Amino acid sequence: MGRKLVSLAIAIGVMGVRPAQAEPAVFGGIDVRTDLGTQWMRAGAAVEIGRLSFDAIVDPYGYWTREQHDSEVLAGWALWPAGWSLMGGWRVSSLPLLGTRYYQEKAILGLAAPLSALPLRHLRARIGFEWAVTLVRHGPDLPTFWLWQEDELHGGSFNLGLVLRLEAGGAL
Repeated sequence: MGRKLVSLAIAIGVMGVRPAQAEPAVFGGIDVRTDLGTQWMRAGAAVEIGRLSFDAIVDPYGYWTREQHDSEVLAGWALWPAGWSLMGGWRVSSLPLLGTRYYQEKAILGLAAPLSALPLRHLRARIGFEWAVTLVRHGPDLPTFWLWQEDELHGGSFNLGLVLRLEAGGAL
């Protein structure tokens, strides 16, 4: 699945980027990702005001099954008129462990760009690259681990991923 997603993202990316919205806009859609630290498909909503964007992304499947689920909020700033954005935010992952919930809180940094591949005016695709760093792991009646308290940093502390967002919406 991951190789197909990367191939699709590169193919769409070659088609070009479009400029960011000038007026406020709202979008909602799906979020497909290669990051193994989260579910591969999630739902999201975005609000854009000029060069500033705010995204909220949830994992409805994880909430429904009561297994691992992830929620995140991101803010972005378009760096130049082509629409490339620097993104930053926070992700909370929750998973069942020993009869309770165990939480992992992660800081996120990334780059994202709107793509011009979709022909319909109210549909859009965005591609992004994210780096998530687990800063703290905690839960009720479970030990708390901070990043700097880890004996050694391992792959679970850092997650890299490509993201493809397919959204519908438009100007307010």
